[in-house]
Amino acid sequence: MRVISFLSVNAFRLKSSLEELDWSIYLYKLEGLAATGESRFRSLSNIAEKVEHHLRGRATYYAPEENLNYIVAVNPRHVKKSFMIDRCRLELSDMDVDLRRISEAIRRIMYKISREKLFSHRLWEDGRNKFYRLLFSRIKDLESYRIYRGVFIRYEILDDHNLLLVLDPLIKIVSEDTLSEIISREGIEKAKRILKDRTVLVEFLRRSPKGLDLHLFTSQFRTLHPDKSAGYSRVVPYGDEMISIKDYYRRLDAEYFIKDVDDDEMLFQVEGSPNHYLVSKARLVIHFDELTRDERKKLRDFIYLSADQRIELTREFLMLLSAIKDPVLGKLDFEEDLYLPKSWEIFEAPKLRFGKLKSKYQIGTPNMKNPQAYRPS
Repeated sequence: MRVISFLSVNAFRLKSSLEELDWSIYLYKLEGLAATGESRFRSLSNIAEKVEHHLRGRATYYAPEENLNYIVAVNPRHVKKSFMIDRCRLELSDMDVDLRRISEAIRRIMYKISREKLFSHRLWEDGRNKFYRLLFSRIKDLESYRIYRGVFIRYEILDDHNLLLVLDPLIKIVSEDTLSEIISREGIEKAKRILKDRTVLVEFLRRSPKGLDLHLFTSQFRTLHPDKSAGYSRVVPYGDEMISIKDYYRRLDAEYFIKDVDDDEMLFQVEGSPNHYLVSKARLVIHFDELTRDERKKLRDFIYLSADQRIELTREFLMLLSAIKDPVLGKLDFEEDLYLPKSWEIFEAPKLRFGKLKSKYQIGTPNMKNPQAYRPS
């Protein structure tokens, strides 16, 4: 093992430590919650959302033990000794809580405001704390794929009460062909087999306070409906009636989104949702091992970034989060320089054993100056 004193990592420190933040924290004990397991945490999240609106502050849950539930309120405009939410009673238990005690709750609040900030920059979310740009890239001689750049965010609270924002660049490869084109080319029955258990990227429009927004999400494909169509099947609830998907977008004044959608275009559904979607607005997510050797070679430099390329891309995403101005929590600034740990360690890797065979050489210490050595050929 070697200990080295200078190595920067893909993390950025909040300029103020947690103790320096102008945050007033109130801890409310929650009584009357009957839910257990995963339902318990879903219920706690829903209650925290309602507490935010009720007290006009930021809120999340804190559940240190199985039968002990709290709601953490940060900088609430209104402070109440007790109140009811969803038939549960909340009693003020503590004020000016030590942040070290509720560090996980603080991280959860930071994730929430970061998510809101990234959404304001029109990124879309794919799984927990993974976000991608709305605009995609194409690579020469690989026009059959769309490449989405993204970032995985993580917050860590250090022993010295500093907060770190860790950023890891991501990439997602998606087919240029829509599900509609796959169905037309392969036929309905073969397309069903191709799409079974596959992940798809779906596009749809949603109204927001600023107008209509294009939203993207990924999910597992569930059912193709040859008997349901975009222009005739009433599958969308709208007020007290059910209307077709094309009628829905017309009522949103979004004719442009369906200008190339035929009335008889098929619909499909994804796992975990009752909604129907247009096959012309969805594409297959491509796994790296599905690519040919030639395609992998062309994508290699795009996927396996050098250290300098990773840092540059990381800084681009940092710009989206570097100066969060939250109406409740105030301004949160992150340093622009990569975080420099006080020390780091390299552990020598052991010789590897494969069945009865043992590798002749020990792997040894990584070559930190030559990332090319760790790219697949």
